[in-house]
Amino acid sequence: MKRALWILLLAVAACSRGVERPARATYNDGVAALAAGDWDTAETKLLEARSEAGVDPELRWRAALDLGHAFAGHAEEVAKGDRPDLSQAIELYGRAAAWFQDAARLRPADRTAATDLEIVRLRQQALADQLAEGERALEAKLDKLIAGQRAVRDQARGLVEGAKAGGAANPAALAEGASALAVTERTLLADAGVVVDLAGLEIDGIGGKAEDQRSDEEKVRLVQLQNLDLWMQIARSALSDARRMLDEARVQDAYARTEDAVEGLKRAKEQLLDPIAVLRLIAGDQLEAAQQTAYLDAAAQDRKQIGGEPTPHVEVPAWLTVETLGNRQRDARSRLDELVARLKAAVEAGAKA
Repeated sequence: MKRALWILLLAVAACSRGVERPARATYNDGVAALAAGDWDTAETKLLEARSEAGVDPELRWRAALDLGHAFAGHAEEVAKGDRPDLSQAIELYGRAAAWFQDAARLRPADRTAATDLEIVRLRQQALADQLAEGERALEAKLDKLIAGQRAVRDQARGLVEGAKAGGAANPAALAEGASALAVTERTLLADAGVVVDLAGLEIDGIGGKAEDQRSDEEKVRLVQLQNLDLWMQIARSALSDARRMLDEARVQDAYARTEDAVEGLKRAKEQLLDPIAVLRLIAGDQLEAAQQTAYLDAAAQDRKQIGGEPTPHVEVPAWLTVETLGNRQRDARSRLDELVARLKAAVEAGAKA
């Protein structure tokens, strides 16, 4: 994605139109940071511009598209640095894919975002395969499973949008899309079973040793794996429900369960991570939730300004609801509570030692 020259020209063009709105200025700061490879600044500024775009459809689309490029560029750097972090790169590619999908939704006739979406998904899959070759099978398969479930969730969002746009007029097409996605979900459910089996083998291996023969690392690993198993059972239940609901073409209910499956798998993975890594993941999710909350609030304020009548200029995705954001916030609180409990347990164990 060698777009630096194009990005700079775009920023100049935007400024030359004489638009004084702060969101445009913030966007220009974001594309300048993007051209300079300052990914953190680019992501922050472009997210801010996207949330403040209001009824500016051009800015909403360009901010979403460039957010995809910012996260994709960040992922490439993380994957190819002196100390590559493939798991983080996979996570960043997932965020890039979400923004490209948002841009494609805003302009269905423009293939730019759709093409970029295909590219980042291929790169994400390639990294997941590479990770599987170089790391322990459990962690690698879990990362790949999370990436796959995120893709299903994103496609389920598209089905919800389709149902809102015209699903009643063409229920057969909607059912066909849901059925195809159910097949993918069935495969992921089987993959989740493999992760559980791998965890079970490790648990049995460590548990077969006498307590005084286990190393400190094995004792910690055993607790991690037991907690992982609990969250994998929760995730598998959500995966199973989502598959069944997709087969029944209950797209709204299925989407909710795909979200639950993603959260369950993330919680399973977090059992294996250090507290700082978990905090970073939670912070990233909170940043995304804050942006989406600001967008919903802006849409609500706009409706108030025109007497409560909906406006065609502000298109809130059908899947983006107050209930969805509320569930995410409760999940974030639960993750933080669990992290605090882990830290307290570690401190108490250290004091006893």
